[in-house]
Amino acid sequence: MDVIGKGVTLSPRSPARWYHGWNIVAVCIIMQGAGLGVMANCFSFFLEDWSATFRVPVSTMVLAITLFSFPCAFLAPVAGWVVARFSVRRVMLLGMATVAAGYIAIGFTQHAWQVIAVFVVVLPVGITFSSSITAQSLVSRWFVRRRGLAFSLSATGLVVAGVLYPPLVVALNQALGWRWTWWLSGAFNLVVVCALILLVIRDRPRPDETAYGAGEQEHEQAPADAPELTLRDILSRRNFWIALAGYMPPLMANNAMSVNFAPFAANRGASIAETAALLATFSIAAAVGKLGCGMLADRYGDRIPLMLLGVSSALGLGILLAADSFVPLAIGFVLLAFGQGAWVMLASCIASEFGARGFSRAYGVASFSSLIGTIPAPLVAWSAEVHHTYVPAVLTFAAGSCAAAGASLLFRDAPRFRRVRT
Repeated sequence: MDVIGKGVTLSPRSPARWYHGWNIVAVCIIMQGAGLGVMANCFSFFLEDWSATFRVPVSTMVLAITLFSFPCAFLAPVAGWVVARFSVRRVMLLGMATVAAGYIAIGFTQHAWQVIAVFVVVLPVGITFSSSITAQSLVSRWFVRRRGLAFSLSATGLVVAGVLYPPLVVALNQALGWRWTWWLSGAFNLVVVCALILLVIRDRPRPDETAYGAGEQEHEQAPADAPELTLRDILSRRNFWIALAGYMPPLMANNAMSVNFAPFAANRGASIAETAALLATFSIAAAVGKLGCGMLADRYGDRIPLMLLGVSSALGLGILLAADSFVPLAIGFVLLAFGQGAWVMLASCIASEFGARGFSRAYGVASFSSLIGTIPAPLVAWSAEVHHTYVPAVLTFAAGSCAAAGASLLFRDAPRFRRVRT
């Protein structure tokens, strides 16, 4: 027999047939990619059209995406609570329908403030209830073994959208205009993505679906009728704070450097063509980092990959400080991009600490920290404008990443376990 966690025994048999949990992961990828692809990955493609249509500066329209993150952060704990109490399938469906309604509404807007209002009032609700929190909560219920890999794959939705959506949106914009681009995207989300959710998503595996530890009460110390996990319970856990300390600095460094990517590359002497190549390399490395973290967590527990996030980010930032040509810039950005595995490791650490029963609420509370992750980006831009250099900002991020690596070593993994290789 094979042991996972504390006193939990799993059957050694491999799945005899295709496991439906992987279908769940696939729909989570599509759902997140479809929800975020146009409004996040392709936001900049609409700025000039909006500016001309509504006769406002581009900076006014940028407010839409800037303000979007604030309600998302405050809604994250609410989403965790809702997912813990109600059907994930229904929450996903309502969330995606809200995203679709927001997309369609943008196509009808006649003033700049209306676009901003949709981004601040409608889209945060839809995105929060149909993206990371709901997707990873569902994955935590369907996987024990290979859960790290499943978390990683689910988290690649935005990466996939970043590859597929930009050329499609550019083509639609040129052929039909920005209004029809939003209308068609909304219709796709409402008809196709919502249909996939209805047809494929199930809240939990059936008793006969025992592959990858499904149905096992892994890390569930309390009986089924135990009191509901409270905010105090979550905040009192040592591992919860260590996970945040390990994930926040690499996340903040990645967010800030991503937003300031082109100006930083230009400051280091990169041409426009080289910057485009660096950005593509950065995106690929981010996907590799997410997948790699999940696979390492499956094999070695959470502490080692959580620590490696900080080490990789610090090394990458150190190289970027000295880089003055394409090759060192590429190496530095690749090492930094590996730090985007932070979201995967946060989910894995939360699942290890709270189990499937408490995951939704704890992950929702932890996701509130994403608001802090957005703060450094404008500060870095301001610092570069005032001091004409990125060195102070990069040094600060490097120091923070080193501290994160050190803090990660304090994370308490579950007792070492043997995993079934399937």
